[in-house]
Amino acid sequence: MAALTHFPKLRITELVGRFGGVSRDEAIAQAKQELASMRDESNDVIEGSIKALEAIIYAPAERSRYSDDQLKQILVLCDQIVTLAGTFEYAALDQTTRSLCDVADGLLRTKKSDVASVHVHMRAMQMVNPKAPPLNEEQIKMMLAELRKILAHHGFDQLSASADKISFEDVPTT
Repeated sequence: MAALTHFPKLRITELVGRFGGVSRDEAIAQAKQELASMRDESNDVIEGSIKALEAIIYAPAERSRYSDDQLKQILVLCDQIVTLAGTFEYAALDQTTRSLCDVADGLLRTKKSDVASVHVHMRAMQMVNPKAPPLNEEQIKMMLAELRKILAHHGFDQLSASADKISFEDVPTT
């Protein structure tokens, strides 16, 4: 006796089975074109986020210290910039903003105070803003190297390195 297998007819299986549509390469090209059309709007959002960061960064809660709320606001705005910088391939802005995230997170976790390091990062972000005059490759490398020195000075480079090593096995399950 033969066994019969029944496959239900779904609209998705019918659509997949049809000929036509677009090829993978065409779909990728269309997606890139769609993304490129959003670049100017993204640059405006980046610019607005940088201005919002400036308002926080240049007005610390105390002369030599940011409040925990200010550091958290910095992290939220930086996250938005990192997302857009990565999406639109602004590598220097991405790395600079990530470095500011490491400083803000490190200051928050260790309860250290250092307004100057945050100011340096803000100025670096302004230099690599998509609407700023472009820097050459050597200038960008030098700037990023100096930002790494700030992280190393505070020991925050180890904080981000340890965060990268966290795996799901390290997270307790209950």
